[in-house]
Amino acid sequence: MLRSRRHPFAASLIAGLFIAAASLGPSVSWAQTTAEETVQAAMTKGEDGVYGAYNSFVARSLSRLGDASSVALTKLLVDRLIADADIPAILLVVRDSYDSPKSIQDAAERQPRTTLYLLRSLSQVTKNPKILASIGETAAYVKSQYAAYSRNHPDK
Repeated sequence: MLRSRRHPFAASLIAGLFIAAASLGPSVSWAQTTAEETVQAAMTKGEDGVYGAYNSFVARSLSRLGDASSVALTKLLVDRLIADADIPAILLVVRDSYDSPKSIQDAAERQPRTTLYLLRSLSQVTKNPKILASIGETAAYVKSQYAAYSRNHPDK
């Protein structure tokens, strides 16, 4: 009788360890997992329709992500119809992600490849001249932040 009780517990423990090992596997980088969670928090609207989860913790977390946040944004937005009202929040995520390129933990995420593609794609979504100007300003900001970092860190 005692033996039969241990078996289900052992099976549960082994299954739990297998799931944990699979979720920690090398297929998804730390930066991408963190980026998806952080971007999801930043882009969550409250009941009032306002992006209420965006706070200093989210902004600080984004500053360590760089291009990974744009990859996460792309995954999050792929099946959504993007409204003009959503674009300022997207641009805020992008700007905060390049606020300090030296703080970006994964060196591969410092170069804004996906970010610039995302911004070009956003400019195709809207006809609003103010939003188009904001997209252009954000692209210029990201490029200048990366260029300044590259000048100061030519070996990285």
